[in-house]
Amino acid sequence: MSEILLSYNEKELLADWKEKVKLVDDYLRELVDSLRAPAELKEAIKYVLFPGGKRIRPYLLLLSAQISQVNLGFPVRFKPFLPFAAAIELIHNYSLVHDDLPAMDNDDYRRGKLTPHKVYGEGKAILLGDEMLTLAFRIASKVKDFPPDRVLRAVEILARKSGEEYLIGGQWEDIDLELSKKGTEKKENIPLDTLKRVETAKTAGLIIASLQIPPLLLGATFKLVYRLTAYGYWLGQLFQITDDILDKDGYYLILGEEGSRKLAKLFLEKTVRALSDLRSSQLLASLAHFVYNRDH
Repeated sequence: MSEILLSYNEKELLADWKEKVKLVDDYLRELVDSLRAPAELKEAIKYVLFPGGKRIRPYLLLLSAQISQVNLGFPVRFKPFLPFAAAIELIHNYSLVHDDLPAMDNDDYRRGKLTPHKVYGEGKAILLGDEMLTLAFRIASKVKDFPPDRVLRAVEILARKSGEEYLIGGQWEDIDLELSKKGTEKKENIPLDTLKRVETAKTAGLIIASLQIPPLLLGATFKLVYRLTAYGYWLGQLFQITDDILDKDGYYLILGEEGSRKLAKLFLEKTVRALSDLRSSQLLASLAHFVYNRDH
């Protein structure tokens, strides 16, 4: 295996993660404070966003921006990319708000707090998710630091990865899988390729978008976009299978723990090997190891 595949500096990764997440959180707080919206709606948005989860998608976007600028010979700046980083996080969180609703997963708690429909009521929770999705596209479409055609392309990618081809389509099919579990078909009997398609759509879409958008905004070569896209695809696979191992669901039910861990190791190798020939990609490699080794 290559040196980059074997290396993993968690301390360096977590320090960088914390630094970049602060940039995103500061942007999000300022954004929400600036909204001309009912006070309770602004409060609800903050309730969902803070304290946040891992912020892995906006972190990936800023890492991709950093690596893309280094490989293209540009000075490294993060501010121009913050609207898209915030948009990715808003879309991710809107999907969680709707996913927790009684009509879907009917969850009462997330991240140790009551879910929004338990706090504000089901109707307002639906509107809250709608607002976060709408706000995401508003801030992304107003970016002025890059040529308009590139911004338009980035917004299109955001829409595709949030829509029927990925997030929404995956959630739609996942409802069918959940109905199958409640009927006669057990989830462990669902074909592996069906499960992979659904879980890739749900999980990998926004991760891929996070990696694709910065190089496209910068006018990067096909090779750089391809490498980061491939990394995002395999990282999405790795993230989902480690989720399933921790939750004893999905891949775990079909392959068992040993089979799932073996496949996770293969996904790790494919994720990191996608970074070959990219300069300054060590943090992305470390992030893949972090996902593989996580225990929550």
